[in-house]
Amino acid sequence: MLPTSPEPAPDTGPAVAGAPRALTILAIAVWLEVGALAVAGGFALLEITRPNATIGADLFLAAFAWGMALLLFYAVRGLYAGQRWARSPVMTWQLFQIVIGVTWVTTSVHVGAFARCGDLDADEPRGGGTDSGGVRNLGCSPPW
Repeated sequence: MLPTSPEPAPDTGPAVAGAPRALTILAIAVWLEVGALAVAGGFALLEITRPNATIGADLFLAAFAWGMALLLFYAVRGLYAGQRWARSPVMTWQLFQIVIGVTWVTTSVHVGAFARCGDLDADEPRGGGTDSGGVRNLGCSPPW
């Protein structure tokens, strides 16, 4: 009788099935960021339709957001496949967000300040006209 080759090992499925829990949690968090970047790119593109749009800046922001979303999407796929290159973009993006977030929190202008202001695109500002220096007054109270 001739020797036969051993049976091939059964397919265990995708690498995701055996992924560590920490990697799965990281992937979910980064994929949420990917979704947020995709939506932000869409909003940047919608800004082009505004009357005083800065088309170049809006197109750059849309391209940047979608490019980062694409890079992070493939980086998470690379992490699941065990590729070392995928760690760098994910980690760099997290550090970039920390730097931006800390800077934003420590500055004096906050998103909540804009909620108290009048409509910035209105012809007539709420709160009335201009101040004594001729500067347009929107009836906003500063957050500080």
